Formats: sequence, C-alpha cells, structure tokens
Amino acid sequence: MPVEDIILKTKDICKRYKSQMALDTVSIQINKGDIYGLVGENGAGKTTFLRAISGLIYTDSGEISLFSNLNFRNELHRVGFVIESPFLYTKNTATENLTIYCKAQNISLNRIPEVLELVGLSNCILRKHSDSKKKVSEFSQGMKQRLSLALALLSVPEFLVLDEPYNGLDPLGIEALNRLILDLNQKYGVTLLVSNHILKELEEYATKYGFIHQGKMIREYKSVEMDKSLMETYKELIGVDI
Repeated sequence: MPVEDIILKTKDICKRYKSQMALDTVSIQINKGDIYGLVGENGAGKTTFLRAISGLIYTDSGEISLFSNLNFRNELHRVGFVIESPFLYTKNTATENLTIYCKAQNISLNRIPEVLELVGLSNCILRKHSDSKKKVSEFSQGMKQRLSLALALLSVPEFLVLDEPYNGLDPLGIEALNRLILDLNQKYGVTLLVSNHILKELEEYATKYGFIHQGKMIREYKSVEMDKSLMETYKELIGVDI
C-alpha cells in the first residue's frame, strides 16, 4: 500500500499510570477510507489511546505517525477530534460557540450553517426558532454531542476521531449519527476512527475493527473477515461480554 494511503499508524505504544499499564504495546494501522471501530469495555484503554494520538498525553514509548509523519503533532490540523466531553461555552448559543472557534482558527464563518445542518442542528441558525437563542447550558446531552461534532467538522478534517459518540443519544439520534458517519465517509471521503462499547452501532458501518482489552490490542479484523456478530467475536476473543 502507498504510504500516502496510511492515515494513522502506531507501533508498540505504551502508557503507564503508576502501577497500571493503560496501553501495552498497541499497534494499529488505519488506511484512507476506513471506518475503524475500536472495540473494548469501559477501562479497556480506548480513551487513553485516543488521547495519545490526539497529542493530549505523551506515551512512554512507541511510535505514532499521522499521514506518514512521525512528528504527528504537525498533522493534527488535518484531524477532527471529539474525545470525552469537549469544552463548550455553556453561556453562549451554538452559533456563538462555533463563531468563537472559527475566529480562533481563522476558519470562514460560512462553515457554521453548513456544519450545523450536517449534524442536525439547523434550527440553531433559524432566527425565529427558539433553538437559535438557546444557551448550551439548556441543551440536552444529545444536542451537546452534536455541537461537539460540529466543532470537529469546522476545519473540514480528512480524519475524524470519535470517542463513544452515542452517549446521550436517543434511538433517532443514533440513527441520524449512523447516517452522518456513512455520509462523511462515502460522500466526503473522510476516514474515521470510532471507539464504542455499544457494539450494534459499529456493525452498521465499520469496515475494520480493533479489539482492545486491558490495554492490549488483541486482534484486528476487516469486516469481511468476520463470520460472527461483533458481540460473539468479542466474547470469543476476550472471554467476557461487553
């Protein structure tokens, strides 16, 4: 495979917190066009891994490359991240939050209505709609999640990383997010890494899976290689239900 088609590659990355090995020689490869599902129970190391590749924490050893650059922090501007609970200005509206970010990152304000419509928050730009005046502190958890995703999409990322994106979403919100993930990948050519322990959602779209348990990458599969459900495969590999 040409190196320009490798979006993210890690080699034996480790991270220890005191006596706990949070990441233990984790190696993965995500290629252009993948929707990579990172599977693991709570505490398996998913968020630690995402924090490492986003530059939020330093690893103790190993290599991380983004877009074939080992100085991966120089490529972070090409990546959109929604990890844990992104900071939002709760006393401001959705549009005001996006405006602050656009001005700080020198992004055109024309992107604001585009991303709000993309994530299903178009009501927030309709002057006569109550949502346009609603402060983020009044948002449901699902609306906050969608606003966080809108922030990540402002810079038109080539690679999008989502950490447990279904938190707080109702069934309609989950369905809408699934459609959005597929649209971003198939219509806009965005490569995605999605961590989740709600496995059914990942089966809707993932093209490749990585199974992580107790900080170790147990195995990677392409979706076409799996002859069982994601839940059955996880239980077989790990020995426990997720």
